[in-house]
Amino acid sequence: MVSSLAAAGRRGFEAGTSVIVITMSDSSAPPAGAWLLDPEVTYLNHGSFGSCPGPVLDVQGDFRRRFEREPVRFVDSVLEGLLDETRVSVGAFVGADPQDLVFVANATTGVNTVLQSLPLGKADELIVTDHAYNACRNAVEHYADRAGARVVVVRVPFPVSDPEEIVHAVLAMVTPRTRLALLDHVTSPTAIIFPIERLVRELESRGVETLVDGAHAPGHGSPRSQGDRRHVLHRELSQVGLCAQSCGDAPLAAP
Repeated sequence: MVSSLAAAGRRGFEAGTSVIVITMSDSSAPPAGAWLLDPEVTYLNHGSFGSCPGPVLDVQGDFRRRFEREPVRFVDSVLEGLLDETRVSVGAFVGADPQDLVFVANATTGVNTVLQSLPLGKADELIVTDHAYNACRNAVEHYADRAGARVVVVRVPFPVSDPEEIVHAVLAMVTPRTRLALLDHVTSPTAIIFPIERLVRELESRGVETLVDGAHAPGHGSPRSQGDRRHVLHRELSQVGLCAQSCGDAPLAAP
């Protein structure tokens, strides 16, 4: 499956097809040799700085060559169509309306974009957990400090024996002043799968919006139908790709 990706990419470019979508089951997962990683090193931290499989690099290279052959035409006439096609493909994969998808450089950029667009006042509170990715938590602290708002840190126990412990910990910190909760779907430092669907529904019922840092989720969970994911994707910003959560198995199953 992996070896056919680059070839499919080349055939697609020759035929004028721009976007290649390949769905891989567990049984067809790429072998370790598909990456250019040092075989003498057992590399686990794809969560911070991940490595792309070789066939993906080949397709990236094809795009770069297309750009370099005629940069103005590529940007003015080709790029927008490629992005539209990719939104359709990614939307089908994560169960979202393509019109609701916006591409950003990474999940941290996405989180900053949402926070910067959120009007905040001195009476407002923002929720984060003590398992949040540092860059995203720093963004919450920055925008809250700029507006004079308060950041409430939820202490989520670790290890966790039941998803209800997470739900209870988060909801216990909600007040009438809570504007938004920044929650990880899969936590970066501890690899816990948060019961995000339940959390988003519960917070929504209390008038609280949820910003989901979903950087690791698409590569770890099974794609859902659009209807099943309507709450999860309320404001989820996902970095889609082949990735592995850094170090350790997630203590909890899916929500």
